[in-house]
Amino acid sequence: GVVLKPALACTAHLLVAQLGGAPPSTEVTQLFAWLLEFTLHANPKVRARAQTASATVLESHRSLSPAAARFVQQRLGSLQARDVQSALFLLNFVKQVFAAFNAQAASTVLSSLFRLFDLRHAILTRSALDLLTAVTAEGTSDPLPAATLTAIVDQLLQLAGNGDAPDLSSPDAKPSAAGSL
Repeated sequence: GVVLKPALACTAHLLVAQLGGAPPSTEVTQLFAWLLEFTLHANPKVRARAQTASATVLESHRSLSPAAARFVQQRLGSLQARDVQSALFLLNFVKQVFAAFNAQAASTVLSSLFRLFDLRHAILTRSALDLLTAVTAEGTSDPLPAATLTAIVDQLLQLAGNGDAPDLSSPDAKPSAAGSL
């Protein structure tokens, strides 16, 4: 952790300076992917530093938002109900950086987010709903496509109509671990 925290900040500075206004090279994208891996680190200080560093890079260079969206998509796609902690770390990261995503990256992330509802886990469902509420209120730097907005509404109607929505008034459904992220 002692070496990682300054390395992550240095990597963010390097990525911001390297890109300027140019499209990201393969090496820059690989370095950014390396940085993203630490956004889910078990050490909270390393994770926080990586999430902040990644957000700084994305705010400066939206051209990397597809890489961040692929990262989120891959991680959400491989989650299982037992991976609650990793999912909460990932959702926290998405909440921090969502506004920096372009419309295509935002659509990719939101489509991947719907997979959490399929896991039928109360904490993950509640956290995904909270994230959807936050990001749709905040928006992105580009307006979301109509198809993405329609998919959000369809998913929410399906969740409510099938009775799959957890009882969010239950103490078990409250994502208490999310508050400590």
